[in-house]
Amino acid sequence: MRSLRGVALLALLAGISVAVAQDDDLKAGTASGLPLFPYASCTKQLPRNIFSVDATVTNPSANTYCFTIRADRAQCTTGDVCCTNPTVNKFELDAKPVCDVFAQKVSATINGRPTPVGPAMYKPPAAADSQRTLRITQLNLTAAQAADAVICIKLCVAWVRTNGPVNKAACDLLASSISAAVTAQGESDLALPFTCSAMNSTTVTVCGDFKTESAARKIGSYMSSGGLGALAVPIGFDNIIVPQDGVMVCKKSLLTYWLTDMSGQVCDSASFATDCRPPQDAFPYCTCEPGVARRTPYTVSYTRKFVSSAGNNGYCFKIGVNQTQCGTSRCCGMDLQKIEWLTNKDNCFYAVDGWTVSTQPNIYKSAVWSRETDMVMQRGVETKVGVFKTNELNLVPANAAGVEVCITLKAKSKCPTLDTFCYGGVCKFAVFSKATNCCAKDYAPGVFGEYNRRR
Repeated sequence: MRSLRGVALLALLAGISVAVAQDDDLKAGTASGLPLFPYASCTKQLPRNIFSVDATVTNPSANTYCFTIRADRAQCTTGDVCCTNPTVNKFELDAKPVCDVFAQKVSATINGRPTPVGPAMYKPPAAADSQRTLRITQLNLTAAQAADAVICIKLCVAWVRTNGPVNKAACDLLASSISAAVTAQGESDLALPFTCSAMNSTTVTVCGDFKTESAARKIGSYMSSGGLGALAVPIGFDNIIVPQDGVMVCKKSLLTYWLTDMSGQVCDSASFATDCRPPQDAFPYCTCEPGVARRTPYTVSYTRKFVSSAGNNGYCFKIGVNQTQCGTSRCCGMDLQKIEWLTNKDNCFYAVDGWTVSTQPNIYKSAVWSRETDMVMQRGVETKVGVFKTNELNLVPANAAGVEVCITLKAKSKCPTLDTFCYGGVCKFAVFSKATNCCAKDYAPGVFGEYNRRR
């Protein structure tokens, strides 16, 4: 709390007129014939109240002075009402009259937070003209709040979001949703409202301050016992499944709340996440090494769609070459003889009208298929799947860059679009060499239909 110079005595005034003073100051006041601080009729003896103020005053920064309130029920040795039902309403400092100047700038905090009412210089009615007090009113602290125990009033919620943009709009949505939840729990009277307090590339964080620890603890208990799950609904909380190195992985979203005291120490916390099981498969149904496409020089990306003269849907994939991605892999110089495609189980065998490769113009190739048994898709249960093959490509790193492979799907088949043709709506492929026995799998990035994969 910022104070004025020349503080001679300090006192604590409770809602039941409890005051704490030192015997030496009382004697000095008596000898001078002046009224005694705190210039009010109240119980001043320590054995008749639980409150006191440490004699040590700290000075953590320039012009800032801190006083520590103590609450000790063992201090009370009488049955006085000041011992049985005490609250702290005011904090007063004995000040010199020269400090009572116009437009003085004094502020105060309790446990790091501004007091409900700012400090004010005051001449008590019973004080002499040469006596002033600096007083802070409307504190309304219970014994537990006034003591030097940890006070936990700040509640924060962080949202690690994977299924949508992490931006100010998401942060504001989280803040408004928390505010609505807190209001629904009957604790809308906040010291500081919930607002967006931090944001990075993955996470938005919202914080708010409660006026009492009991209110903060109540909402913290609500959050940890289902409240975070309820909060997930209005913010659209969800996970996302994405391709990575030839397999599907779950990118989990996460909600976490924590309650802190004024020093930032965590008093309580809990997290919420939902289960996520990405679909898997055993494609390409052979020993496939090095297995990961980035350990070969090739990439395959969806590029465009066209409609054939017969009204069928054509989809083109472009081959890329990047030998820097595969480094010292033994397959970094592999040729590219064949690309296999995992299709929608065994539903699409008659869906392909034909296919082309741009290095062999004017040749419309017939569909080549194999039927495989997958034991992974349904976790130990046999699943029949179709694998479509675009073979005899006869490519090497020197001539493969920019080559297009286009697949034409019959408009009236069971799989007329790429979304229905590719297993799970995402096009998984495997590249094969002829000379070096290399094989690798991945998912083709690009945008078609409902699917949008970006590297």
